[in-house]
Amino acid sequence: MPKIDQSAIENFRIPVPSLDAQKRVVAEVQEQFDRVSRLSAELDRARKRSDGLRRALLRTAFNGCLVPQDSKDEPAPRLLARIAAERAAQPKPKRARKTAAKPPAQRVADVTAPEPTTAPALAVQQEFEL
Repeated sequence: MPKIDQSAIENFRIPVPSLDAQKRVVAEVQEQFDRVSRLSAELDRARKRSDGLRRALLRTAFNGCLVPQDSKDEPAPRLLARIAAERAAQPKPKRARKTAAKPPAQRVADVTAPEPTTAPALAVQQEFEL
C-alpha cells in the first residue's frame, strides 16, 4: 500500500482562481439568488391572483351570470321538481342478495396448520406495544 508522506502533501499544489475571478463568481451567484427571490415573489403573487380569479369565476357561474340565459329555459326550482317527480315514478332497482358467509369452523376445517419451528439459538425476541 503506497504511503503519503508530509513532503508529498507540502508539494501538492491546489489551483485557486485569482481574487478578481472569485469576486466575479460571488457576484454572479448573488445575482442568481436575487433572481430566484424575485421569481419566487412573482410566483406567490400569481398564485394569489389565480385563487382570486378562480373564486370569482365560480361565484359568477353559481349566480348564473357566466353565460346568457335562454328565456325558453324553465326556472331551476321547476326543473328540480320535475326531476324529483321523474325519479319517484321510476321503480327502484332490486339489489342482489349477498350469499351468507360460511361459519368460521367450516372455512378453517380444510386448512392445516404448519408445524412449529424452533427459534435460532442467537435470535432476539422483541416486544412491541400495539
